[in-house]
Amino acid sequence: MSEACYTARATTRDIVYNGIIKLVLLRAENGQYNHDAILQFIIGLNRILKSTYNPSDPGQGMVALLRSSVDAINPSLLSAIKSTTAATATTILREQRASIEAATK
Repeated sequence: MSEACYTARATTRDIVYNGIIKLVLLRAENGQYNHDAILQFIIGLNRILKSTYNPSDPGQGMVALLRSSVDAINPSLLSAIKSTTAATATTILREQRASIEAATK
């Protein structure tokens, strides 16, 4: 079962990566990027991420990756995760125990 998770993760990464590298960011005559080209690139990126399967948010795909974790209206819990954040069985059990104790008081 765990091998399937790694295969699905790698396949999803490849699909998203290949979709993103096909996007074109057009330049103006002077070699600069213009506002419309960047907006078109962002729309393409949204389409690719939205079409990516995400069982936790049906129909929305991975669009949550583009939201900010400090957004006051709709913060992204996914983008708030840092590379230094680690979850172990001990930390999960400790957090659950603390929440149960707080709920029973």
